[in-house]
This record gives sequence, C-alpha cells and structure tokens, in this order.
Amino acid sequence: MNQHPAVVERLGAGPDLVLCHGWAMHSGIWGRALEQLAGHFSLYLVDLPGHGRNREAWPEDWQAWNDGLQEVIPAGAWWMGWSLGGLFALDQALRHSQKVSGVILVASNPCFVRNAHWQHAMEASVFTQFADDLAQDYRSALSRFLALEVHGSDHARQALRELNDCAFAHGEPELHALQGGLSLLREVDLSTHLDQLNRPLLTVGGRRDRLVPPKALTATAAQAPWGRAEIIAGAGHAPFIGHRDEFVELVREFIA
Repeated sequence: MNQHPAVVERLGAGPDLVLCHGWAMHSGIWGRALEQLAGHFSLYLVDLPGHGRNREAWPEDWQAWNDGLQEVIPAGAWWMGWSLGGLFALDQALRHSQKVSGVILVASNPCFVRNAHWQHAMEASVFTQFADDLAQDYRSALSRFLALEVHGSDHARQALRELNDCAFAHGEPELHALQGGLSLLREVDLSTHLDQLNRPLLTVGGRRDRLVPPKALTATAAQAPWGRAEIIAGAGHAPFIGHRDEFVELVREFIA
C-alpha cells in the first residue's frame, strides 16, 4: 500500500492530531494557528495529492489513498479536516474507528450538494459552473473561490490576504487534482452514515460562511451519537484565520 512519502509533516508535542486542508490549498493554510496548536498537540500535516508539496497524481480511488495514511499516522490520533479535508477526516472516523479517537469538521459538510435527504448544502449547479470556469481559467476561478471563502467575515481582508499568500506557497495545485477535488465535493455523500459514527465529533464553523451554512454544522452534530456543534459569530469559511484564538481554544477544549 502507498507509504505516502513526503505527504505528512510532523511538529509539536502532545496528543496526535491530523490536519487535512481544503480544496486548492495545502497544509500551510492553517497558518499561525499551527503555532498555537503545536503547543498542545503532535500535529500531522497532510498534503492531499496534487497539492502543496505532494506531487502525487490525484487518485482514482480517494478512499484507498486515505486508507494508506493509516500507515504513517499513529493509531489513536484525532482527525481534523477543513472543508474538502473534512471528507477525508470523517471517512477515517467512519471506516477506521478503532484507530481514531475523534473527528473535528471545520467548515465542512458530510454532503456538499443538496439532495432529497440533505438540504443543508449548495445546489449541484454551483459546482458544475465552477468546474467549467476552472477548465477555462483556473487562476481566475481560484481567485473567485478564495473571495467567496472569506465573504462576510469580520476579518475578510486579513483572511483573503493570508489565503492568497498561502495558495501558491508550495507551487500551483495540479489542475487534475483541482478537478478531482471538485468531483468529490459534488459526488460524495457521507450524511447517511453519521448515525454509525461511534467517536466524538465536533463541527465548528462561521455563522457567515457562504459555502457551508451553520445549519449543516448543527444538523451533522445532531445526527451523530456524540456530536457537538460550535458556531463562531462573525467568522466565514476559514474561522482558524480570522478568529484563530477562539478556534484553537475550541479544539483544545474538545480534545482535552
């Protein structure tokens, strides 16, 4: 099975905490929150294929790739995923619960596209349009996506500056990986499995998030046996940037 060389970076000391970034980003997106989290946890920073320092091709089977992470992550780790990364973290907790202590979903949704049984998401047409824009001019599409991520935040300018600084810090993401990530956001639905999650779950996000509505966070937590939701007033889609102290304290208190 894939050993994932150079995919995972480790820093800090304390309980093991795996961090999975969102679409088009890389592990550096956590920014200055990493410094604070590293004071409490042993962090394992994952770069998804085609993102950041990970030059692997986007996998045909994302769950098989995710399974391979178990070979480099200690058993009993906590898993935290932002946006797209939340699907990887939740998948770990659902399918490898004996090796996962708990999961934190940051501005993430078990199903990003609205359907008959999960209404707390976006219309499929949004992702279809974005995929078309990506194929035509992916830099412009990325810029629009970053602006949408910070829209409504109390600290929108600061957050957008940090997102833009981070986006290409380790090279441009692979176009095929961006398209693969969009396909996951459009097609994956883990919402019907939430009642099977036998590990503690924290959903945390911003009240002003335009991509993952607060109702998605509360509904996700409500359907999990040991779920809890925390909504940060004034935050958008990246609460760990504009509301770093509050975000880190929520994570620290939940795991403690």
